[in-house]
Amino acid sequence: RLHYNRYLYEFNQAENAVPLFSDMKECIVPYMFPLLVNNADEVYLRLREKQVPVGRWEYLMTDICSISNQYGRDLIHLPCHQSLKKKELDYIIDVVKESIKIITNH
Repeated sequence: RLHYNRYLYEFNQAENAVPLFSDMKECIVPYMFPLLVNNADEVYLRLREKQVPVGRWEYLMTDICSISNQYGRDLIHLPCHQSLKKKELDYIIDVVKESIKIITNH
């Protein structure tokens, strides 16, 4: 929960990215942090190149649901498990911010 809240703080005002949820209910224990980003394909590839353990939900893309298609295309998810060290979390946040800025401004 601590790492999830840090992501919320860091990405709440980000350009070209928005947290899927703007808060976290008291009873929630997240396993990842979902972030909607512009140019998600390019951002995802850059994050993988920088060794960020990022995931996607491409399998959600079908011809049935436009929301699933959007999330499969534009949603990345970042780790927020309790074993992440501060240094690792800082690195992930820095690389995501840098990637979003570089990819969307070129």
